[in-house]
Formats: sequence, C-alpha cells, structure tokens
Amino acid sequence: MEFFTSLGIDWKLFLAQIINFGILLFVLQRFLYKPMLSFLSKREQSIKDNLDLSEELKTEKVNLDLKKDEVLSEARKEAHKIIHDAKVFGEKEKTRLMTETQKEIKEMLAQKELAALREKDQILRDAKGEIIDLIMLATENIIKQKLDPQTDRILIEKTLRELDRAK
Repeated sequence: MEFFTSLGIDWKLFLAQIINFGILLFVLQRFLYKPMLSFLSKREQSIKDNLDLSEELKTEKVNLDLKKDEVLSEARKEAHKIIHDAKVFGEKEKTRLMTETQKEIKEMLAQKELAALREKDQILRDAKGEIIDLIMLATENIIKQKLDPQTDRILIEKTLRELDRAK
C-alpha cells in the first residue's frame, strides 16, 4: 500500500473508484449493453430480411414481367388469329353471297327469257291468226270479185290498207 502512497494515490479512494467502475460496468452491461446488442441484432436481422424480401420481389417482378410479356404476346397472336378468321369468314360469306346472287340473277333471267319466249310465241300466234284472217278475207274478196286486172289491183291495194290498219 505504500507503493500507492509513494505515487500519491490514496488506496481507499482508488479501491472505491474500482468498485464504482465495476458497478457502473455491471449496470451498463446489464441495462444498456445487452439491450443495445439485442436491438442491433434485431435491426440487423430486420435489414437482412428486408434485403432478402427485396431480392425475392425483384425476382418475382422479373418473372411477372416475363409472364406479362408472354400473355401480351399470346393476346396479340389471338387477336391476329381472330382478325384473320374474321377476314376468311368475310371472304367466304362474300363468295357465298355472290354465288347466291348470281344464281338468283340466272334464275330471274331464265324466267324473264321464258316469259319473253312465251310472249313472242303468243304474239306470233296472234299475228298468224290475223294474217290467216286477212288472207282468208283477201281470198274471199278475190274469189267474189275476180273480174279483171283493174279490179285485182284495187283489191290488192285494199287488202294492203287493211293489213296496215291491223298493225
């Protein structure tokens, strides 16, 4: 103890300071150091978890972007297919309608042609009937009045006038 006194240190005060330092160290370790280490450990773990979650989210975002691109590509393909199918259907429908219309036109033309032929036949029959009537009338007149060339000429002119009137 003399050693401490020769150095100018009061050993009682030194011993009290060592005990105070030990108590302070114990209190700091118990109430500050351990909670601080626990807090820092929890904080470190939280940061690691957040970084891992961030990496997972980045990976998931990349996967979702790829999936979105696939879905969009499929949707575009489907849209092009639908448009193509609609065009093909439109062309088929156009062809069908054109064929149907042409068939109807041919039928109408055939009916009109048949009606025209019937009308022509009817006109010819009517005309033949009138010609026959006129010939019969002319023959009757000729037979009744066959006297001389002058009368023949008058009779022919009269028949021609009657023929012109009939038309």
